[in-house]
Amino acid sequence: MLFIRVFECERQNRHFSSSVIGSEQVFGNAHSSAFEAAGWIEIRIHGSVVAEPLEIHRRSVSAQSMRMQIRRRIKAMIRPIFFSLYRTAIRSQCWYLDRTNTDHYVDGLPVPPAMLRFRVGETASVDSFFAVGNNIARIIQAALESTGKTMEKFNSILDFGCGCGRTLTWLAKSIPGKTFYGTDVDESSIRWCQIHLPFATFSTNVLLPPTTYQEATFDLVYAVSILTQLNEEYQLRWLAELYRIIKPGGLLLLSVHGKHCWHGLSHDDLRILEERGFLFKTSSKLHGLLPDWYHTAYHSREYVMRTFSSSFRVLAYMETGLGNQDLVVLER
Repeated sequence: MLFIRVFECERQNRHFSSSVIGSEQVFGNAHSSAFEAAGWIEIRIHGSVVAEPLEIHRRSVSAQSMRMQIRRRIKAMIRPIFFSLYRTAIRSQCWYLDRTNTDHYVDGLPVPPAMLRFRVGETASVDSFFAVGNNIARIIQAALESTGKTMEKFNSILDFGCGCGRTLTWLAKSIPGKTFYGTDVDESSIRWCQIHLPFATFSTNVLLPPTTYQEATFDLVYAVSILTQLNEEYQLRWLAELYRIIKPGGLLLLSVHGKHCWHGLSHDDLRILEERGFLFKTSSKLHGLLPDWYHTAYHSREYVMRTFSSSFRVLAYMETGLGNQDLVVLER
């Protein structure tokens, strides 16, 4: 039985008639069309169907749409200005730090220029650079030991994406007598390493494979916070190249942004991760400081196990094994 209760209400300082319609029956298209022909429109409020004057509804929707468009335009105008100021502030800070820093060595290790430090950690802090590098070196050793391996068993070791040597310097210091290599796409970082870190061999790699290394060269390759930054095409091509240059039985240790890094992502982003297992996002504020293919990537555990195991054997998947990042140990 259809029943209609008419009441008066106030909306935006105007009085108008509205009908709350309650019924167990489902309203069909003919019913809705009759309402619209009479100058009314049905809207739902907390489960009830409300009939509102069509003209007022159209004005309300139009005003909301205009406000949203204004907000979007203001954001679009302000965002490039803000990000430009941000990048200028970073460059200015690095320039200032390089000219005021008096500590050229920390624990016997040379201090890289501020911009090189910023590129590997998004902070130019000297203390943070060395503390994080030392901590990562310890975590790598502990992760290998958890799979029954130790750094002493590896002779030829590659830091893939070494930057300015944040981790490599500590590993080389703690495990002398090993042959260390470092490679990175950042030419300025590699030039600095070649001059200041003579205990390892450094080379610049191009954006995409292959490298100049011979097949089956390394016992161990580690790539910390590298796949966390690459888009999917680059990741898959580099994984194939790393497989080529690792010896049979050799290990690959890498980190990914697993589910513990997903907080703050939008519902659409989470839906993509649930469906595909992989998401890549770029940051406008870092445009010009980082290349477009090197921003932030997210992985699900299922994606890692499915994709990486197509060529490697997964020895371990350690959630939050590297701070909030997950660690993966693979064997060729």
